[in-house]
Amino acid sequence: MSEQRIIIRKQSAPTRCEICHQTDQFDPETYRCRRCAHIPLPLYNSKAMTRSSSYVVVASVLTFLAIFVGPCLGPLGATLGLVGAVLGKLELDMIKGDAYLVSKQKIISWARFAFYGGIVAVVFDMLVFVLILLRND
Repeated sequence: MSEQRIIIRKQSAPTRCEICHQTDQFDPETYRCRRCAHIPLPLYNSKAMTRSSSYVVVASVLTFLAIFVGPCLGPLGATLGLVGAVLGKLELDMIKGDAYLVSKQKIISWARFAFYGGIVAVVFDMLVFVLILLRND
């Protein structure tokens, strides 16, 4: 058998949805179709799932450290909480825009923990730090 090669002559941005092949609900700037946004596509977003999972783990670990070890570290603990909260918020925003990740409740729960727990850790760690400073005066 002879080997055939495919020659791509022109490449352009998509103008229709690759799932339903319709143009009316398709946004060519974001490459998302409002009609098909709810359809989970595990193979389509496997890279996003892996990236999201790893960032959620990092954000959750930082928040956990900020909550339980942070009061001993003072401003450093508050910084860990702040970074955990920011990463958690970024993940929540990314999850909101991805039809596949929206269906993953475990990732959403951990991202919420990182976000809200990070905020609580910042406030708590700084409060403990200020109280220790006032007590020493």
